Amino acid sequence: MKHYVGNIINLHEPPHREKTNVDFPFFVQNPIDSEVLVNLEESEVKDIGDNKRRYSDFQKKDFELQQILKRNAVSIEGQEKILHILINDLKSKAKIDLIIWSQLDGLLYKRLMYIFDLCWENLTTETERSSFESKGWIVNKIVSSCYKVSTNSLIARELAYRAERLAQNKNIPFLSVEEMFIKCPIEMQEHTDEIIKSIFSLQKNWLQYRAPKWINVVDSLQKYATKQLGLPSGDYSYVAEMIENSFIPSNFRILLEYGIPQTTINKIQSLLLIKKVDTKNITEDDLLSILADNKDYFRKNLTEYEIEILTNAL
Repeated sequence: MKHYVGNIINLHEPPHREKTNVDFPFFVQNPIDSEVLVNLEESEVKDIGDNKRRYSDFQKKDFELQQILKRNAVSIEGQEKILHILINDLKSKAKIDLIIWSQLDGLLYKRLMYIFDLCWENLTTETERSSFESKGWIVNKIVSSCYKVSTNSLIARELAYRAERLAQNKNIPFLSVEEMFIKCPIEMQEHTDEIIKSIFSLQKNWLQYRAPKWINVVDSLQKYATKQLGLPSGDYSYVAEMIENSFIPSNFRILLEYGIPQTTINKIQSLLLIKKVDTKNITEDDLLSILADNKDYFRKNLTEYEIEILTNAL
C-alpha cells in the first residue's frame, strides 16, 4: 500500500471512509457479466438466469474469435456488435480506409473518431458516457498528443479558445488572453482551473488507459474481420502503444516509471543526441549509467525542478 516514487497531493477534500464490500461475481454469478462468465470452466457455471445459455452460445463460436473476445476483457456483447459493424463497413469503399491502416497520417483524426464511435456506443454505459468530455474534444486532444503537442500547449490553446468565446458572450473585443484576465479575472481563473483539470484527467483516464485499450480492442477485431473476408489487415498497435507511453521510446520508459515527466525525458533525449549517444539502441541499464555519470552535463541544461526529480530518481 505504498507508491514506488513521489508524493500524493490531493486537490480535493478526501472522501469519508466507508465500509467496503467485495463482490465475487464468478462465485455468486447473480448477476455475472459475459466477459467474466466465459472464463469459467463449464462445470463452474451455475444454472442461474441465462448463464448456461450465454456460456453455451459462446462455446459455439470460432475458437480464434473466442480467444480474441476473452483477451480483450471488455463487454463480449459490445465486441460482437463492433465486429458486425466492421464486417459490414469493410465492404464499403468509403470506410475501408478508416479500418485498414497502420501509420500516422492525415486521416488519423477520422480513423480515431471511427474507433471512438464504435467503442463509445458499444463498450460504455449511458452513465459512463454522461461523465465524459465530448467525444470530438477527446479525440482532438489525443491526435494532438500523437503529434507531440505539449501539455502546456494543450492548456494554452484551450484557454485561448475559451477566452475568445468569453469575449463574444460579453460582447467585448478580444485582444489577448492576458487582456481577458484583466477584464474578466474571475471567469478566466475559473476557465483555467477547469481546463487544467480536464487536460490532466484526459492524460490519466484516456491517454494512459481507455484510448489505447479501445484502439487495441478494435485492432484485434479488425484483424479477425479482414482475415475472414480475405483482406489485408491493418495494425494499430504502434499508435496504441505510443499513446499509452506518451510517445516515449521503449528504452526510455523506465524514466517514466521513476516519475520523470515526459517533457524532461524529451530534453534528456535531445541532450544525449548532442553527445552522440545512440538513443535508439541504448539499453535501460546503459541509459541510467550515463545519466548517473554525467550529472554535471545535465545540471547545466535542465531546470532546478528537473534536476531535483532526476537526482531523486537516480
